[in-house]
Amino acid sequence: MDNDPFGICVDENKELKLPSLAHMAKEAVQTAAGIVGGVLSGDDVLASEEVSSARRLVCNGCEFFIHKDNRCSKCGCHMTAKTTIKSAKCPLDKWKE
Repeated sequence: MDNDPFGICVDENKELKLPSLAHMAKEAVQTAAGIVGGVLSGDDVLASEEVSSARRLVCNGCEFFIHKDNRCSKCGCHMTAKTTIKSAKCPLDKWKE
């Protein structure tokens, strides 16, 4: 397996793989921090259905989306969950709220 400059593991057949556990843990902590920050400040934690749907559409068309697992090969997140979190960010900055 090779790593590209973005840290994505790619096997010999060019199948997208998840990033390292350390990278996924970092992404999870950042997402959790956004949730906690929202709760503490009294903001909504969940994105509107309109925003969540728009995010899912972007992910479904992204070249880094692993369709069979519904996960992002950049951050490793389960996108069904991540797209619903208001403070969550796309690692490629593709979500435009």
